[in-house]
Amino acid sequence: MLLIGVALLNLRDTISVRPGALSCEGDPRAFWPDGEKFIQYVKSEARDQNQKLNDLGEFDPNTSNIPTITGDIHFDSQGYRSNFNMSILSLQDNGMQQIGYWTQRDRLQITRPIKRKKKVSKKPLTSVALRVTTVADTPFVIPKKYDAYGNPLKTPDAWDGYCVDLLNLIAADVGFNYTIEITKDHYGSRQRNNETGEYYYDGIIGVVNRGSRSGMERRLKSGAGFLMTDSMQDDWKKRQLMSSSFLQEADIALAALTITYEREMVLDFTTPFMTLGGSLLFMRPKSQKPSIFSFLQPLSPTVWAYVITTYIVVSVGLFLVARLSPYEWQNPHPCEAFSEEKENQFTVLSSFWFFITPLLNQGTEMAPHTISTRLLTGIWWFFALIVISTYTANLAAFLTVDTTELPIESVEDLVAQTKIKYGTLQSGASHDFFKVN
Repeated sequence: MLLIGVALLNLRDTISVRPGALSCEGDPRAFWPDGEKFIQYVKSEARDQNQKLNDLGEFDPNTSNIPTITGDIHFDSQGYRSNFNMSILSLQDNGMQQIGYWTQRDRLQITRPIKRKKKVSKKPLTSVALRVTTVADTPFVIPKKYDAYGNPLKTPDAWDGYCVDLLNLIAADVGFNYTIEITKDHYGSRQRNNETGEYYYDGIIGVVNRGSRSGMERRLKSGAGFLMTDSMQDDWKKRQLMSSSFLQEADIALAALTITYEREMVLDFTTPFMTLGGSLLFMRPKSQKPSIFSFLQPLSPTVWAYVITTYIVVSVGLFLVARLSPYEWQNPHPCEAFSEEKENQFTVLSSFWFFITPLLNQGTEMAPHTISTRLLTGIWWFFALIVISTYTANLAAFLTVDTTELPIESVEDLVAQTKIKYGTLQSGASHDFFKVN
């Protein structure tokens, strides 16, 4: 792509890269007229660069001056890319790592051994008694029988629930026995000891991680779970190998446990039997009854203020214009043709009444006689038409759409308010998520 870009840049004045006009009846084998010229330029670009190096006494037939990730660009006599190299990457815990390369001369070369997972020896579990740790969580794990002190019994028949039924099927198929104990610290999360700076896990995650031999070996190798120096690791290995009284707190955990990255660092999980996500639930506020002034809500208070102000100004303006115009003074007694008494129909009150009727879709018997009063009336009628149309449209939307405002629309809104109480299960996946994020 780099070489093609260089070729297009250099040939921008001599060739056209715009597509030509096409026709349904044209030749389907039509080709780009400048295509051959463009290909020849791309092939000769590397040779020209090498020739420049030859003039300087630095010629190398396998290189050019256009470096790329796979090596310098060079073409053979047939136009194929030659003498390139490729890096071989492997996805590790800390990202992509180069473990080798391939070149035309050296072929495949592995410079770093590939880490393979060690095969775990499978021991038969027939007639083995496993210790199971759990957390009571309906409907997955439900205790049924209790002792005299109110503690759940450890026998399998003292428990019920989906996870217990699943464990019973596995136990019947494999042939092992088990006892169940409740963990006091719930599910478990990664914690830090402020005094020593070491990390540890509480809950059923910590019980299984501390107790299982595989969990101990994993912590000794990778330091996951808590921080350990070399001397501490050697001491733990000696204790594990020499002590015959190395007791396990639990072999497996049985619960509706959320699989997270931190938990997978120290424990192995079975195939998940349920996929779910977290949600925030709260009671939707009830819609309030409309108030006596709810008819004003389709328009904002600012708009209402402008309408009232405009109405007052125009009404007063009509009164003044009608007073100044001689044609608005009419004879109140038509039968007396030569009467000197004149009367103006647009008084202050009648002017306000005349301009309020268009806003209410009503009419009046008064009619302006002069051009000035008629022009002012026409402008007000047009203004009233826009206001009425806007009010009617907003009123229809206001009556049909639920305008109830949700007090919480995001996590930030939940934190900012104090009316609604909220919380998460301590040492749970949701608690860790909100604590970190």
